Amino acid sequence: MSLPPLAVLAAYALFAFGQAYAVLTNLTVDDTDNTYWTFPGYHAVTPSTPCPGCVAQPDPEQVFNRSWHDGGLCTGSFAFQGSAVYIYGIDITNPANLTFTMSNSSLTSFHFYSGEEYLYKSLFFSATDLDPGVHTVSWVMKKSTFGGQSALFDYAIVTVDLADISSLASRSASSVSSSAPSASSSATVSSLASSSAGSITSSALFASPSGISPIKSDVKTSTITGASVGIVVGLALLAALALLAALALLVALLVFLRRRRSITTNTIDGTLNSDGLNATSRSTRMPTEYTIEAFRRLVPPPLVHSKSSHSRSMPTVSVAAVPSAYIPSTIDTRATSSTVVPAACDPSGLSGQRFRDLEVQERLRHLEEIVAAFQPPSYS
Repeated sequence: MSLPPLAVLAAYALFAFGQAYAVLTNLTVDDTDNTYWTFPGYHAVTPSTPCPGCVAQPDPEQVFNRSWHDGGLCTGSFAFQGSAVYIYGIDITNPANLTFTMSNSSLTSFHFYSGEEYLYKSLFFSATDLDPGVHTVSWVMKKSTFGGQSALFDYAIVTVDLADISSLASRSASSVSSSAPSASSSATVSSLASSSAGSITSSALFASPSGISPIKSDVKTSTITGASVGIVVGLALLAALALLAALALLVALLVFLRRRRSITTNTIDGTLNSDGLNATSRSTRMPTEYTIEAFRRLVPPPLVHSKSSHSRSMPTVSVAAVPSAYIPSTIDTRATSSTVVPAACDPSGLSGQRFRDLEVQERLRHLEEIVAAFQPPSYS
């Protein structure tokens, strides 16, 4: 079963905070500290003990702590406790060949310089990713093919974990004397306990590899604080989680507002009727309102007889009884066009068939009136 992304991020944040207690520190050990260095047969060159007879005369201002060890075809060693080590020296013209080996490891390294000038702070040997235990680096000088026989050692840098040093110092202090621990051991434990912030400034108390009471060594340190890194990583993860939560909330709010606006629009428009149109659409499709008045029957004008007609009124003659020869061939409908439909009736609102029926009825009535008013000739 896979964990959700938020759970993975939370677990990583907890792991980062857990790693905050691992504090790595670089300690610089000068060549004058004989607790860690072993230089049999070397010349220890310092401002107070110069070596005018030595062949190599480097610039003291460019040498760490203005001191170095000058040896010819000699051996030496450097013992330390830490997870990494870097040994620096001064390259000279025509030096000896250097071969480095390391205890508890199969690492072997060689160093030779072929330049014509002094090279300060030259890396002679390095080893990293070591177990945080006690290690010893040894070297041997051999004559080079050009006759070089000497080498100059300057200082070393060791990467240590303050927690490991503190535990080792506690064990060393308790092993020296269970009743009366030495002043230096007590100072070491208290100093390391007060260094929980992970920084060592001008000097550091470094556990002796031999297990004897630790001594004080002048060092220059470059501290990598795991606590700060863990806190920064944890805060970054928390900020990322907060940003994701804010984005999710914003998206949900936008969806809710969009859905609410859609529901409001449907409510205003009205519910759809059975024909699929709402009330607004139906009203726009209805025709314009109109008024239809009842049809008024036209009353024919009174029949007027001419002077030559008989005194009594003539009977009404049916249209069917009148010969076609006596029916005028042309009927003037211009005068009656205005009376076909009453003025009060608007034909635009009637159907076409109804309008035509009314027009035919009016024409028939008008024709009957004309026929009735026409006097046929008398017959003998």
